[in-house]
Amino acid sequence: MSRCSVKIGKKIAVQSETSDLAAMEKNNGKDGNNYKLVAYANAVLAAEAVVKGQAEAALMNHPRAAAAIETLAVKFLGYAKVPEEYYAYGVNKDSVELLATLNAGLEELMADPYWIELKKKYRLDASFE
Repeated sequence: MSRCSVKIGKKIAVQSETSDLAAMEKNNGKDGNNYKLVAYANAVLAAEAVVKGQAEAALMNHPRAAAAIETLAVKFLGYAKVPEEYYAYGVNKDSVELLATLNAGLEELMADPYWIELKKKYRLDASFE
């Protein structure tokens, strides 16, 4: 793993309204990095901006980066430390039985060896090295 250093003034493509963008905005100017962030509607457009020469690099999560590497002429350069993300599903607060059913199903799925296959398939534990 390597930690990338971004030269002064370089454009970094990132998906809009993500924790990646928020973290990059917060840390811009720290650790000698000073970059111009360019927000795109999705990660594919951010990666395409690199291919088209509109950005020096793009920041995205592992599954999207792995897909970009497979389909576009881009390379993995290193990891950027961003806050851990948590995902959830919304359930009406009055739907106690539904919530219990969903949680029991998730626990059962994550206890099954098939969970490891799913994580690999969707690159939830992706490594680019």
